[in-house]
Amino acid sequence: MLTSISGRMGMLITLYLIQMNTYNSVKAPPKRGFSSIEEWFVGMQAPILIAILEYGILLAVKKFFSQINIMGKHFNLEMIFKRVDLFSFLACTIYIYCTLYHLIFQCLRDI
Repeated sequence: MLTSISGRMGMLITLYLIQMNTYNSVKAPPKRGFSSIEEWFVGMQAPILIAILEYGILLAVKKFFSQINIMGKHFNLEMIFKRVDLFSFLACTIYIYCTLYHLIFQCLRDI
């Protein structure tokens, strides 16, 4: 379940800070508009921030609820966490696929 709370959150915050440092160290003209580095930044920032938000919600659910009733059905936390885990995996897989497709399409268009 959720056992290594400080390790997971520390990893997510470290990834976020590394990304910010990488973005800030890029030398570019100030009036360049929305360039490829901004596309990369937004594309990499979204999954990290969503993961932090998702993990915070899961910790809040774990702290305040022992069982959840949805439309008269009782769900225990283990089952809910497994479903959220599966949904996160599928969403990340689709996101990676779309990102790679966009990257390949952009490279082929530039040739």
